[in-house]
Amino acid sequence: MSKRQNVSGGTCQICHQTRPLNQLLPARLVRGGVLPLIKKQHPDWDEHSLICFTCLNRYRADYVQQLMEKDLGELDELEQEVVKSLQDNALLSENINEEYEQQLTFGDRVADMVAEFGGSWKFIIWFAIFILAWISLNISFLLWQPFDPYPFILLNLILSTLLPFRPPSS
Repeated sequence: MSKRQNVSGGTCQICHQTRPLNQLLPARLVRGGVLPLIKKQHPDWDEHSLICFTCLNRYRADYVQQLMEKDLGELDELEQEVVKSLQDNALLSENINEEYEQQLTFGDRVADMVAEFGGSWKFIIWFAIFILAWISLNISFLLWQPFDPYPFILLNLILSTLLPFRPPSS
């Protein structure tokens, strides 16, 4: 006989609170060293039992704490904070990108945008079109009066400002 009450909810066999089924986990899905911890305190807990995520997180934190104490002996402040975060189902890290982006100056943001555009396919395609148009215009007007005749010295000057300086390799 299943210990589930109905389709919309069920009871956690650990804390005996009724919760929606999306907040409960069947016992058969609990894995690893957490299962013996639960069975040790609740011997009647079987494969048809349900456990809420709050209770499961508490047992997971206990399991992690036991593993850490076994490996390390006594837990320091940081390790205790990790165990507490597991119990509270809290995040253990923060998004350092947000903090970094807040510290950027206006010049840093502009440099990032230029670098993002300069390394994109959009830039490469537009630049190739620009070079082809430059050469085409100068070749087609070669008979009359080109503004940058072959060997395209002005174009070379423009290109040399875009390419990074690389010292000669030894």
